[in-house]
Amino acid sequence: MRYRVAVLTISYNSLELLKKAVASIQNQSFSDWVHIIVNDGSTDKTAEYLNKLAETSDQYIVRNLDKNSGIANARNQCLKMIPPNTEFVCILDADDIAREDKLEKQIKYLEARPDVGLVGSNCIFIDEQGEKLGLRKYPADELKIRKMQLIENPFTNSCVMYRSGIANGLSYSLEFPPCEDYDFWLNLLKNNKAVNLQEALVYYRVSSHQAVARSVKKMLKLTIKIKLKHILERKDFSPRYFLRFFIELSLLFVPAKLVLKVARARQIKRLV
Repeated sequence: MRYRVAVLTISYNSLELLKKAVASIQNQSFSDWVHIIVNDGSTDKTAEYLNKLAETSDQYIVRNLDKNSGIANARNQCLKMIPPNTEFVCILDADDIAREDKLEKQIKYLEARPDVGLVGSNCIFIDEQGEKLGLRKYPADELKIRKMQLIENPFTNSCVMYRSGIANGLSYSLEFPPCEDYDFWLNLLKNNKAVNLQEALVYYRVSSHQAVARSVKKMLKLTIKIKLKHILERKDFSPRYFLRFFIELSLLFVPAKLVLKVARARQIKRLV
């Protein structure tokens, strides 16, 4: 059966959070979706849960990998499983939650704007218990996104929906996990317009500071590498990029917990 939008989710040892992500798609006001879920070699009961889920409806396409293959490979497995003639692709990471009207809002926008290839949104940051931490805003229009894209990621991964046709043959680079999504979006932005709806359509779960702090330096190095790759490809040597490089390189010499604290404070606006 053909569905208009494919929702892509990967999961690794996060069963209870995955259930909440799945429920948020089940509760969507737009019901013409297929949910593609790749279990990346989890050692909990994820495989058992997904197998039972797939038996309930053909709206679920699942794959249980024998061993953990890494986030980029798991995302690529999702891409391979998208049914032919699917119009739109939506990302929802296993620890995030989609607002009940996310699919409806984004599909209506893309239907009204055939010139736009990607549409994202703002999001609400939540903690591990689901308590709201604040609002994360992103640039709204195409011009602002283009100005920002080589300075920092203009999207939250779970907020994005794109037309399936613009990503034909494109895959996630195995070189950049866990920042592979940033490279993927930059590749799509080369030839496509994008906007961010200024509503918070996703609840984005923030991991514990201790866990994230351990990888923040790695992520910083990878984002620098991704930016440099795309700057050289586009031959766009704007002075603001080099200023950003200087700032980010200097952060590599700052304690990781402090870098994370500054980043969180800058990203999140207090809810009113």
